[in-house]
Amino acid sequence: CNAIDLNACIATIEQQVGHVLWIKYAPPIDRDLKHLKKLVSSKVKALLCFGEGVENAYNSFMDELELFVKIESVEEGIILANKYAQKGDIVLFSPGAPNYKFFESTSDWNKEFSDAIDRLTKKKSEKK
Repeated sequence: CNAIDLNACIATIEQQVGHVLWIKYAPPIDRDLKHLKKLVSSKVKALLCFGEGVENAYNSFMDELELFVKIESVEEGIILANKYAQKGDIVLFSPGAPNYKFFESTSDWNKEFSDAIDRLTKKKSEKK
């Protein structure tokens, strides 16, 4: 999906079969997220959230989730998602908003995610 478009993220979550662990960026704007409660309640198992608007996301979804974790980076989100995910769960990195403070483009988001996955995979293979 277009990772920074919230509507594209919603459509992606709706299409998933299984529980979603959503790694999401929370922008500093006080955005009304109440319209997402039903979707989050039915599809999202955990929200791993970073950014200046984490408190708003927490207040919007705390009653709808099994797990809400404030994270500091995409890599931390991937590590925790790997820890909490069970067979059949889907880990979705879909920020839902642009963040030009840390990333200049969607390609930068994708590279950060891919690099973090590669590091985690490498660590797991070294343990074997």
